[in-house]
Amino acid sequence: MTLLLSYSIRISIVLGIGLVSLRFMRNQPAALRHLVLLSVALAALLLPAILPIMPPIDLPMPGKESVVVVQPQRAGARFG
Repeated sequence: MTLLLSYSIRISIVLGIGLVSLRFMRNQPAALRHLVLLSVALAALLLPAILPIMPPIDLPMPGKESVVVVQPQRAGARFG
């Protein structure tokens, strides 16, 4: 996976979690909601600097599975 695509996916996840959390904070004061928005924005900006120090997370990608085809042996086949 390319570096730009990896960063884009991870930043999108961080922003998505932040925006969903704001949905549950409707009745909270505006100052608290703005603090959450600021924290999410800073996390998204700092993520490319932090990712090289973090341990790698390998996610399985569709189409990248290795498929091994095994042909069945006949009943009387000899190994030779």
